[in-house]
Amino acid sequence: MDRLTRWVLRWPKTTLVLILLVTVAFAAGVPRLQIDNSIDSMLPVDHPARVLYDEVNDTFGGTDILVVALESDDVFSADTLNQVVDLTGKFEAVPGVDKVVSLSTVKRMQGNGGDLIVRDLIPTVPADAQEREELRDYVMGNSLYIDNVISSDGRYAGFIIELTPDAEDSEVYSAVRAITDAQGNASDFYVAGGPAVNAEMTTAMKGDLVRLIPFVVLVLALILYMSLRTLQGVILPLVVVAISTIWTVGLMAWSGTAMAMISTTLPVMLIAIGVADAIHILTDYYAGIGAGKEKREAIRLVMRHIGLAVVLTSITTLVGFLSLGTSPVRQVMQFGLFVGFGVMAALAVTLTMIPAVLELSKAPKGIMKRAARAKRQSKLALAPWLNRIARVVVARRKAIVIVGIVIFLLAAVGGTRLTVETNTLRFFRPDSPVRQATEVVDKSFGGSENLSVIIDGDIKSPQVLNSMLALQNWAEGLPQVGYTVSIADYVAQINESLRDNDPAQHVIPQTRNAVAQEILLYEMSGDPSDFSRVVNYNYDEARIAMRMESLTSSQLGKLVNEVESRAVETASGDFGVKVTGSSYLFKVLTDLLVHGQIWSLLVSLFGVALVVGLIFRSLRFGLLSMIPLGFTIVLNFGVMGWLGIPLDTATTMIASIAIGIGVDYTVHFLSKYRRERREGVEPQDAVSETIRTTGRAIIYNAVAVAAGFAVLLFSSFGPIATLGALVAVTMGISAIAALTLLPSALLLMKKKI
Repeated sequence: MDRLTRWVLRWPKTTLVLILLVTVAFAAGVPRLQIDNSIDSMLPVDHPARVLYDEVNDTFGGTDILVVALESDDVFSADTLNQVVDLTGKFEAVPGVDKVVSLSTVKRMQGNGGDLIVRDLIPTVPADAQEREELRDYVMGNSLYIDNVISSDGRYAGFIIELTPDAEDSEVYSAVRAITDAQGNASDFYVAGGPAVNAEMTTAMKGDLVRLIPFVVLVLALILYMSLRTLQGVILPLVVVAISTIWTVGLMAWSGTAMAMISTTLPVMLIAIGVADAIHILTDYYAGIGAGKEKREAIRLVMRHIGLAVVLTSITTLVGFLSLGTSPVRQVMQFGLFVGFGVMAALAVTLTMIPAVLELSKAPKGIMKRAARAKRQSKLALAPWLNRIARVVVARRKAIVIVGIVIFLLAAVGGTRLTVETNTLRFFRPDSPVRQATEVVDKSFGGSENLSVIIDGDIKSPQVLNSMLALQNWAEGLPQVGYTVSIADYVAQINESLRDNDPAQHVIPQTRNAVAQEILLYEMSGDPSDFSRVVNYNYDEARIAMRMESLTSSQLGKLVNEVESRAVETASGDFGVKVTGSSYLFKVLTDLLVHGQIWSLLVSLFGVALVVGLIFRSLRFGLLSMIPLGFTIVLNFGVMGWLGIPLDTATTMIASIAIGIGVDYTVHFLSKYRRERREGVEPQDAVSETIRTTGRAIIYNAVAVAAGFAVLLFSSFGPIATLGALVAVTMGISAIAALTLLPSALLLMKKKI
């Protein structure tokens, strides 16, 4: 540390130029940063569910859809039908759109003396009212159209926009919305689906970043000024966190790592964490200047004493966040790795830029008077409370531990009530357009979320086709499933059309040869690609597409399990079945979040304990560090359990965040306590002195971090706002535990440390 400080003080301008060049290099990549909220991007590319999902997309085309509902007093009026035809063409021209299913594109089948005539349902919009009524009767009597291109009550015309596998959700959604917004009846359109939710999340994320970052900077600027009372003390820490944030975001951009919803918290987190080290250094520097030391001497002393503590706390914080790197969920893993990088970037900038700037600048005028005044004010504010805490800890150490154990047990009981629940649609306010649109689509078209059941076998076999229809009929009886379609539906419709549109003949032919012949008749008259979304070219693999309403993760998990079990039961070993789709991936993601949370928690706890033990060369200190951390984590989960706050993609990281940040308080406390003991101070007196001195820094640090995270309460996303509140509360709990439970445990240990 001394060598680095001497080099910086000798070459301060060179140091600042190097930092500037590195910052410019990272900043150059920021415009390349992408945002990706898709479910499949969260899973490892080699995860079996992701592999199957990609294979199905390659075989049947992209399975993601946008559903556009057009409300009309009369869907079959000439004006509405003309608008449907016009919009279908515009939607088809959007880059990333593979196919549009609407009244304008579906086919009408008609038998003619043993032949099958396949033509567009609406080759031209009927000008005659009677023809339109005939069209209405035909459409409303065809099961392939109901809840697909028209709602069952006839109030909405539907557009099922199928995306290509490589489509950009935000770009397609924005283009579709631009088309509907340009219509004279724009208020009659509702756009829903997974891509719509992802796109709106991306827009909201950008808004959060623009709105929250200035807010958190303002909050921390006020706290810095109240703590340090100098303009320099405000600007330097903020510059440190700004540079470290640019480095981190720049690295994400240059490495091709896209930001996701949880990444919204990354800049706020780095700002809240990074400012703490600067506070410690500047506080001691101003104290040294206030005590009459020369500027360079004050810098060297601060970097020698505080610099080492800053390095140690940064290492333990790094370990806490790197534990998220063990998560099987890609976004959580990437978040942990990049926050860890940001922590070390903040450390590097703090240990180099701050000494360089202090060397080149004059000490703030009147620092001695301000230091004395700040000290008096600090004592008036905190000293009595810290003295009281010290007395209570020394006198009531056993009672504190007993109370802590009782609270721990109550929290543990609450933790058993904790649930895993995620619903991306509920991230938005009830009055948001995408949420309202989804509610309309769920009610009128059976939903906008998809699930695919893949059938492996002889698809032209009547037995297989009838089994598919049986599975579909069962699924459509579920309240969550609104629409299903497969090649079996088309075959039954062909059979009905060839037999004078007799509804009683809406069945699968009895022989494989008859099935093959009817499919051939369709392909001769119609377009063979009409079946590309439901069966492959060789007819040995088919897809049952199911649309369902937006569900919570627990509801979705239950539904997926039911579908999987029923599909296997229906197959009876005669053909293979697999379940996939974006909804299935969401269910897999939820399971991974739980597993990843448990594993990351264990890794972070034992990792931090190991590092603390190595730092202090004491196994006891390593184990002691787990007391405030374990207490904080269990209490946090207990509060979540008792209040009914579920674990989701955001709050699942709370434990690692609590450990990564909260361990700083433990390290600072143990470091000061050990110095006191090495100087021959008795344990009780060492604890009291540590609480009175280091306790002040711990409280200031906790307030700064908590205030920074509290800004997340203003996020557009409910889970992010909840995360901000939980972290803010957790920081308070962690600081209290470090100032009460930890010293009580130290005093109760028989062997002196």
